[in-house]
Amino acid sequence: MAWLNATDADQWMKILCLKTGIGAIFPNDQIKVTVEVTDLIGSVTKETKAGVAYLWPNGVVRKSKNLRELQEATRKLFEKRGAGFKMPSSISNLDAIFDTLDTAALKDQITLDDSEIDICTQYDPTIYFCYTYSAKVWPQFNEKLGIRQGQSILLPGIQIAANNMPQGETIQIPLRRNIGRQNQIHIVAHLKNCRADLGRKGFQQEIVGFSQSVARKLIEKPIQRLRHNLRPVTGARTDISRENAVDDWKDEFIKHETEHPLQIINENFFIPTKRVSLTSVPTREQDVIALFNQLLAGGVIRGIQIMSTNERFTYDGMFKIIIDDPIQNHIFEERINPLGVLEEYTTEMGVFQSRPKIIEYKFSLDALIEDFESGVKKL
Repeated sequence: MAWLNATDADQWMKILCLKTGIGAIFPNDQIKVTVEVTDLIGSVTKETKAGVAYLWPNGVVRKSKNLRELQEATRKLFEKRGAGFKMPSSISNLDAIFDTLDTAALKDQITLDDSEIDICTQYDPTIYFCYTYSAKVWPQFNEKLGIRQGQSILLPGIQIAANNMPQGETIQIPLRRNIGRQNQIHIVAHLKNCRADLGRKGFQQEIVGFSQSVARKLIEKPIQRLRHNLRPVTGARTDISRENAVDDWKDEFIKHETEHPLQIINENFFIPTKRVSLTSVPTREQDVIALFNQLLAGGVIRGIQIMSTNERFTYDGMFKIIIDDPIQNHIFEERINPLGVLEEYTTEMGVFQSRPKIIEYKFSLDALIEDFESGVKKL
């Protein structure tokens, strides 16, 4: 359980409310829950709450409004003031629009086909959704939770639930148009008289298909009509707290590097074997990290020194660019140093040491672009 780097009871209470029966879809205030966590060094924390309930996303944003209340308020304003009415502050600049819809309410909001009506008759679904102004709400929550960097507990997509609890992994919503908006919504679809096939890691295809179709229709119809009530996404803004955290991290390791240098000196060490110790082409990000550091130690890539790695922080590591004597070892030569730098650059710089810089490991460029689009990382 240490893998997530969740080390206290408050973190685990939130995780359990999203992933287990403590996160009941239909709340029960009569059940008292106590979570006690002992971390790896023996420190004990305890968190107690009255009642079991899912960690509804509308509760973790600043300003949200119920869909049907918003529709009713908008209708009354239209009838009173006409089409050009000004939206009052109470229902504008929202962080999220949410609602919980039973079968009757679902039929009022979207058009169901015959097969979807059959599913409703058989399983009596309850559909909760929370549509946020931006996809960055989810990574911000996960970052604030303080778990291992790159891990996500609250995600956009569909969480299917049965037996009054979330079950299985989050399912992506397939949109036919407006691609990207599926990353702004979290849906919980609870179905009665339904059982997950945990051996196959999920539910029957008809249930998955129903949930995806309902999610798509909600985004394209009722939510689409009220998107102007959400606060605008103003583009990449300066995240002062994140910049400060990065600066503090750099300062901390400049000091650490000075006070606790690492030196491994022996003329018999690092004798080249003319091959890396990784035996196959990387298949995941951890393999990339291992290979990259082997290429540094083996002199394939030169001029980079790793200062720190961090599994909890937004970014993966910190490094410095170092050009030191003999400078000839850094200069590009097609056969003996194919990844070297051009001689004119070393002439300009001479012996050189940069300020700390951020390093990011990715198995593919696609993964990096996804981080930029979701707001997890800043370009």
